[in-house]
Amino acid sequence: MRFSKSPTRNHAKRAIATFETKYGAKYPKAVHCLTKDTDALLAFYDFPAEHWVHLRTSNPIESTFSMVRHRTIKVKGAFSNESALSMLYQLGVEAEKSCFRYCNKNPPKTTQNTFRYQGHTLALR
Repeated sequence: MRFSKSPTRNHAKRAIATFETKYGAKYPKAVHCLTKDTDALLAFYDFPAEHWVHLRTSNPIESTFSMVRHRTIKVKGAFSNESALSMLYQLGVEAEKSCFRYCNKNPPKTTQNTFRYQGHTLALR
């Protein structure tokens, strides 16, 4: 059983111990890497079970960067640097809103509508 899909922290610790017993001699560096930070690795068990699926994955982060990468490739050379930075900043702001919605949290009441980069101030419209 994969320890990250275990129903409880104790099951996950047993799965890690089984992994250590089975592969410790053959892959000592990998086992050490896994076992040295077990508490941090299993920290998501401190939260309610309905949140575990969101905490186990980095997909929302990957999706955000995928969206930015997709936009920058499609419009390469079409905008000035300031316009491109403004667009990327706005994409980040929109992604942040969806992240709060994804986590069932309310976004902050105030948002900053300006962005400073290398002496330039970009105002979002």
